[in-house]
Amino acid sequence: MFKKHKILMSLLLVAVVAVAAVGSRLAVQNSGGSSDSAKRVNLIAVKDYGKSGSFVFGDGSVESLEQAELRSQISAQVSKINVSVGDKVSKDQALVNFQNADFLAQLGQVQAGLDAQESRLAEMRKGVRAEDLNITKTELDKANQGLGNIYSNTPNLLSDAYSKSEDAVRKQLDQFFTNDEELNPQLTFLVSDAQTKIDVETGRLGASAELNKWRVELSAVTSTSTQSDFDKLITNSKAHVAFIKSFLDRTSDAIRYETGLSQTAVDGFRLTLGVAKGEANGAATSISAQEQAISAQKLVIQGIKNQLQLKEAGYTSDQIASQEALVQQSLESVNALRAQVAKTVIRSPIDGVVAAIPARVGELSSPGQLVVSVVNKDWLKVKSFVSASDVSLVEEGADAVIGDNIAGKVNRVAPSIDPGTKKVQVDVIVSDPKTSNLVVGQNVAVKIAAKQIAGSGASFLLPLQAVKISSDGAFVYLVENGMLSERPVQLGAVNGEFVEVKSGISADMSIVSPVYELKTGEKVSVNQ
Repeated sequence: MFKKHKILMSLLLVAVVAVAAVGSRLAVQNSGGSSDSAKRVNLIAVKDYGKSGSFVFGDGSVESLEQAELRSQISAQVSKINVSVGDKVSKDQALVNFQNADFLAQLGQVQAGLDAQESRLAEMRKGVRAEDLNITKTELDKANQGLGNIYSNTPNLLSDAYSKSEDAVRKQLDQFFTNDEELNPQLTFLVSDAQTKIDVETGRLGASAELNKWRVELSAVTSTSTQSDFDKLITNSKAHVAFIKSFLDRTSDAIRYETGLSQTAVDGFRLTLGVAKGEANGAATSISAQEQAISAQKLVIQGIKNQLQLKEAGYTSDQIASQEALVQQSLESVNALRAQVAKTVIRSPIDGVVAAIPARVGELSSPGQLVVSVVNKDWLKVKSFVSASDVSLVEEGADAVIGDNIAGKVNRVAPSIDPGTKKVQVDVIVSDPKTSNLVVGQNVAVKIAAKQIAGSGASFLLPLQAVKISSDGAFVYLVENGMLSERPVQLGAVNGEFVEVKSGISADMSIVSPVYELKTGEKVSVNQ
């Protein structure tokens, strides 16, 4: 039984070496021929393949140990980019700005409300004077006038929102449908999903109905329309835009399921739909901003009314506590808007270098969209991958060489095979990034010092292509007096592209590698 096992192991080793020989044959063929009868061979020093002299090879890419991919947290247009790729930046430095005029306007209004509430609380704590009552009444008149001014702008704002929404549906999407304004609008291209086709065509009919209803509502506005009428009109307008936005989103699905269109046509449809969505989003944003402005001003008015009421009636401890609650409520609104304003500026969380800026001035950025990337080039690593059969020779802390001569050290060996590369990830820390001249994203080769095989007692780990196996045993070739001579060796376990040699060679030898198609006694010439 033991004899059969040895035969099987020998056959397996022969097969492994044969596979390695295919690569070595290509290397020999690519090295060029010679004008005389002597074959040209390469020598390797056995001492380089001792317990600490063999290597595992891999390929990988340079990454930063400290890097940040900064993404938008809001939907806003990019207004300014303050840096360029390659610029050094400091922590908290402003990199990209979004348009924030609407947020700042809202913040100003809510801040004014907070100031008024705080002022009122201070007055309540001091007591009431006659002149204070008159001042508060004047403030209330001004606040009511301010609210009236906001409401007076509502018809024009909603008309503009209507125009944008109508353009999105009836102009931008005109090429998407036939019978647009009839009872049976039809898509101009085929859609593989029947339900999507039904939803989009029904949605187009509904969009026209929403626009028609909206137009009637706007035309009903007169000089006698009340603030309550405007509140209802704003609510209805929000609903109309919401329906249109939902319809445009469903239309995106129709493009995804289209059949028969060229890529150029598909790209054209997507571009047009993007313009339509931008108009609908703009309409929704303006309506929402108007609604928030009205709410903020009403809050200011209510605060002043409360102050006036308290002044006229005198202040109790409960009233003062209530006013304190109003101050806290206003402060929370201010802080919420300040947080929104802060999101309109993308700042670097680290000291580093700008690696990429996908954003462009004028583009509409969506929440989660990548805006700018920053990396710290002072801390670099190489995410490399080695053959699964070689990973047993790699251990954390092992020395490594990146590229030709850049020092590194193994930081981590993945516990499993990467499903994409079918190899094992090995992270190598760059010892001196500042002098390495490595660039994040650069592809590099990695050479890792292989560890000794545990418990094997092996003296050397030779490349498979340096060992020849025949029915008479295994041996290596030496060059003596211009001719090949063989030296029998005892082999151990195969590890990846290396084989353990237990005896038969010494560190002072130089042997031939590769040994493909070589024979003992052949005349050879050594490549220098």
